[in-house]
Amino acid sequence: MKEIEAIKKAIRHFECMKNDAVVVLDSGFGTYPGESDLVYRNRKMYAELAINALEKQIPNEPIIDSYCLFTSYTCPVCRHEVELSDYYCRCCGQKIRKTTKN
Repeated sequence: MKEIEAIKKAIRHFECMKNDAVVVLDSGFGTYPGESDLVYRNRKMYAELAINALEKQIPNEPIIDSYCLFTSYTCPVCRHEVELSDYYCRCCGQKIRKTTKN
């Protein structure tokens, strides 16, 4: 299984947790009778945090702004300037897909 496919599978798993899936057989997570409100809210919050972190591991192309003499690269998520040599955005942590400089 390729890395991006594994990440997408993990995202689907956490979305099931977040959306109150009754049964997720392979992991044992699900909605339990008598579950406290605190546990319920924490489970949903941690699932959302995991989804956000996993989504940032899927590489996105930087936004390329070309001027007369200068080319700048911008993170597609937070719009923070990134260097062509960066693997991740220094501001938000988004994985940056390498591009060839024109």
